[in-house]
Amino acid sequence: MFKIYVGNLDYRTEREDLQRLFQRFGPIEDIALAEDKATGKRRGFAIIMIRDELRARLAIESLAGTKLRGRALVINEAIPKKGGKPATFKELRSGPLGPRAMGLNPRRGSSRNPRRGFGRPGGGSGGGGGGAPGGGGGRPAGGPPGPRPDGGPRSGGSGPR
Repeated sequence: MFKIYVGNLDYRTEREDLQRLFQRFGPIEDIALAEDKATGKRRGFAIIMIRDELRARLAIESLAGTKLRGRALVINEAIPKKGGKPATFKELRSGPLGPRAMGLNPRRGSSRNPRRGFGRPGGGSGGGGGGAPGGGGGRPAGGPPGPRPDGGPRSGGSGPR
């Protein structure tokens, strides 16, 4: 079964309109007009199924640029979706390893530890390095700067937890 994608359809297009357009190329097995599941309104494209591949390819070539109800149709070989519908964020998040397995952390982007700023430009702990221009390196303004240049502990800090 060869499938032909017909796009840019007027929303009032009926199966009979497409039947008349494609019937000269041989018997049509089926016509699927895409509709929105929630509203029932047409989505502006259809899939035409023709058993003979040569006739279907001839139809694609012959009908290129054809107008139907005042709209220029887009006609191509229908390409199946890869793996069905695309995964939503919620589906990815509910996977066995959660969002971080896919590099998805909705709150911090690529940050691995929101308190220490790992994975961000400037690295290390504390504020100062990286982030948007004008601050925002992970700590509020006025907080302690990053690690001391000599590697020693900062006075007044709570230290490692």
